[in-house]
Order: sequence, then structure tokens, then C-alpha cells
Amino acid sequence: MSRVRRIRRGLTLAEALIALMICAALLACMAVAFAAAGNAFEMNDHFYRSLQQARGGMDLMMTEIRRANLSGTNEITWTSTSVTIQSAPDFSGHSVTFTYNTSGTYQDCITLTDNNTNTTSILVGENPNDTLPVDVSSASFSGPTVAGVAVPITNSAGSNPNGSISLTMTVQLGRYPTMNEVILSGSSAPRASCSMAFQ
Repeated sequence: MSRVRRIRRGLTLAEALIALMICAALLACMAVAFAAAGNAFEMNDHFYRSLQQARGGMDLMMTEIRRANLSGTNEITWTSTSVTIQSAPDFSGHSVTFTYNTSGTYQDCITLTDNNTNTTSILVGENPNDTLPVDVSSASFSGPTVAGVAVPITNSAGSNPNGSISLTMTVQLGRYPTMNEVILSGSSAPRASCSMAFQ
């Protein structure tokens, strides 16, 4: 009597369901990993573009202070939250003000205001209503003082021949403040003021 050997072909229903479940779990994990990688890329790209904007803004402010026209009665005045240049050569000699805003329309931004045309634009930061707003969480200007009181920088030998303006600001990506935060600082003195120091 010979035995007939049965050859199994295919999977049972239970085996097929288990295989499908394993494949579905792997695909779900891959989808989560892909989404996380995409979000991380977008966040980093946004932050570094914003960081570049902050560096560009810092460079612009320091350049305008360095190139300021201090002839005649022109001067640079400052407070802890703003600097006003009475005659900025790169702005057709207009008076310009750089301001760190802690409230209002331009909250957590540094703005540039052309005082001759009364136009204001954001120099560093973004609209707080954006999904990933870039905030200037702190900024502080400093300059020459006499007895603890801020004094303007002029081209007169008797006032502040060595006057310079410094700025320290903290920029962060609003949704991820601890991971994506950078502190920038810069300092600049008007060329005319520097030349007076060596006369």
C-alpha cells in the first residue's frame, strides 16, 4: 500500500492575515518615520533661513551705524530698545530708526522705520500669526553714557569721539524655543566718530 504525499500550495487564511498585519505595521512605521523626517527638514530649513535673515539684519544695522553721516548737527541717538540715525547714506540721507518691538503689530520683531517717508518694515522676525513664527525674544541696544544716562554720538570732539553702539538679540523659532535658539551680538562705531578719536 503506497502513501499519497500531499503537497501544500499557498498559505492558510490565518497565515495570510498574519503576514498582512506584519506588512501593515511595517508600512505604518515607515509612514510615521517619513512624516517625522519631513517635519524635521521643514523646521530646520525654516530656522536656518530665519537665522540668515537675523544675521543679515544685524549686518545692516551695524553697517548703517558705521556709515552714518555725522556732519553738521547730525547725530545717532539710542535707547535700550532703539537706535535713530539722523542721516543714513544708504537710505538717501533719510533719518532711520531700528526698533525692538515687544508689543503691537510688530511684536517680537526688530523693525526699520524710514522717518522721512514714515514707512515701517520688519527687519528681523516674522508675523506672530505664522504657524512657525520666528521671534526676537529679546534685544538690547547699548551705547555711550554719561553718569548712567544715554548720550548721542556726534562728530564733535567734545562729545563722544569714541562712541559705539552694540546690539545683543536672541532669535528663536517660536514652536521649538529650547532647541532652536541663537544669540547674536554686534557692535559698530561711526567712521567719522572713529577718525575724531585719532585727531
